[in-house]
Amino acid sequence: MAQNGTWKRIEPQLYRLKHQTPTGEWTTRYYARFKDWKGVNRKVPAGTDLRGARTKKKLLLGENARHVDFDT
Repeated sequence: MAQNGTWKRIEPQLYRLKHQTPTGEWTTRYYARFKDWKGVNRKVPAGTDLRGARTKKKLLLGENARHVDFDT
């Protein structure tokens, strides 16, 4: 269970979540947040490092542009 989580917008459609674990360690995770082509709001984990998260966001937005169904 995450404790003391704080969200910060890094760039359009990319957010960082910093939270403290029950053991007291701080972790950082990145999420891509966007509205897909069906109009559904999506929040997809994008990794733990910024470079990888930016890559994942680009891939997700490309799939969205090609109308990939994220529900299957």
